[in-house]
Formats: sequence, structure tokens, C-alpha cells
Amino acid sequence: SATFVLLWLCVHTRSLSMGFAAIIVVVLALLHAVALYKIFFPHRFAVINALALFIVLGLGADNACILSDLWQQSEAFCQNRTERLTYTLDKGFTAISACAVTTAASFLANVISAIRPVRMFGTFMG
Repeated sequence: SATFVLLWLCVHTRSLSMGFAAIIVVVLALLHAVALYKIFFPHRFAVINALALFIVLGLGADNACILSDLWQQSEAFCQNRTERLTYTLDKGFTAISACAVTTAASFLANVISAIRPVRMFGTFMG
């Protein structure tokens, strides 16, 4: 699964380093999330939370593809790299934020579940 995501990112971005960087950023973010979860909920970590790696890899790959596409689009509108970066981040912020908020809300909806592992997974992912 992670190998497929890496290959797809390398093909889509046309860069091996961008593909690896996106995967590394996702894994590091997940490690930070696990550390924070263990600080706030020290005695609870369900096995189902391991599924988070696959979900977060998909979300991170989606965000990397959005930024890559916007960077390529910016070439037609912008004169220099600073303008291209501003364009990419301005447009990307809206798309990525909308995706993050709706995804977090859908996972947090699991907090009201009667099934404890599902509730814990919703808390962790939200």
C-alpha cells in the first residue's frame, strides 16, 4: 500500500525526491499524533489505530498531488518563484483545509459510538 502510494506520487509529481518527502512528512506527522495521543490518553491505544497509517498516507498523497498540480498551474500565471509559491499556497490552503476539516469532522462523529475501539479510533483520527 505504501509502496503504491510512493510510486503514484513519484509518477504524478515527476520527482522521486518529492514522492519520498511526502511519505516521510506523513509518517512523521503520524508519529507526532501518536505521541500526543499517548500523552492525553496514556492507558488507551486501540489496535485499530494502526489503520491510521493507511488513511493518513492517502490523505497526505492527496494533499501532495494538490500542491503539485497547483505549482504546475502557477507557471502560466506567475513571473517568478515567489509569486508561484504564493499562488500555490493561497489556492492550496483552501482545498487542503476543506479536506482536513471535513475529514476530521467525519472521524470525530465516531466519538459517539457505543463500540469503544471505534470511539477511540474516531478520537485518534479526529
